[in-house]
Amino acid sequence: MTTLDERLRSADPAADVPAYTAVEADLLLGRVLDAADTDTAPARPRRPLRWGMLAAAALLAVALIVFPGLGFGREGATAAASGVLDRAKLAAVDPPARPDQYWKITTRSIINDITGEGSWGDPASTTWLRHAERTTWVAVDGSRPTWFRDRLGPYVRQVSGPSVDLPTVEWHISDMWTTNLPENASPLDVRLLPRDPGLLRAALYAWGSGRGVSADDQVVNDVAGILRQGLADAPLRAALFEVLKTVPGVDLVDDDVTLDGRQGLALGRPEPVGGRTRHLIFDRATGEFIGERVIWSTPGATLEDAITRELVDAVDPDVVRDAVREECTSSFGAGVWCRRP
Repeated sequence: MTTLDERLRSADPAADVPAYTAVEADLLLGRVLDAADTDTAPARPRRPLRWGMLAAAALLAVALIVFPGLGFGREGATAAASGVLDRAKLAAVDPPARPDQYWKITTRSIINDITGEGSWGDPASTTWLRHAERTTWVAVDGSRPTWFRDRLGPYVRQVSGPSVDLPTVEWHISDMWTTNLPENASPLDVRLLPRDPGLLRAALYAWGSGRGVSADDQVVNDVAGILRQGLADAPLRAALFEVLKTVPGVDLVDDDVTLDGRQGLALGRPEPVGGRTRHLIFDRATGEFIGERVIWSTPGATLEDAITRELVDAVDPDVVRDAVREECTSSFGAGVWCRRP
């Protein structure tokens, strides 16, 4: 009987992909993780970009040559956190999908809304927290364009700036769009990230070295960035959870949290970056990863993303009818550039 790790290795879709050069691999991995990173800019970007494909063999070669060791052999996550991650790995199962179907990914968030010249938390700017929702339809086979519907909701509270009356706003659609490119909106091609936990860990630690407050903290941030997109399939999610088990300091920080109406358990690291602490949240009943919270001490605010994904046969008719079709071009390493008609 084969083990789960052996099945993950044999199912790695990058196993037979020709390797990029070391320069190309380093560029692409950097673009992927920068696109997913929200530490320096908590507000959600309007449009995620597709940076291209990654080859597992090239990434591992770069990682092991430039950063030998990569922290192997050190104590990893606590027993409590490892237990949560083991359950999450068992819960990482996707239903059988047909090539003509779509993954419908819904992210319900609390985001920041800033007015004025200052930045996040600057007393010279006025910052509110508000509800937001993005629904994305991603073709299962990657051969058709991705569709988007963005909705903005009520304000929650003001967190900085001169005191003003809270705006009264109801839920409304703020944007619907698609493009001419297949799978145009993916910030990375998750089909070609390595599903082998060792390969994935090596690549993440290589890129995280020298970034953030520590390599360990940066790996947690980058894993969260990949999970936050909602595009990772079950084998990749399982590999990411195995990587988290190896990161020192990862612990169960809250055993009773509620995210988007679901009861959960929160994992984190006691190493705040710039007044920020990140919590990855897992469903208490099923073990499934359901989202994250970023808790800022300055200003005192919590941003969150709750993620659900389901298999559907078609894009919602109103989105197909009303979405703006953007004309986009793409190039290796430079991303996707779009313009509206």
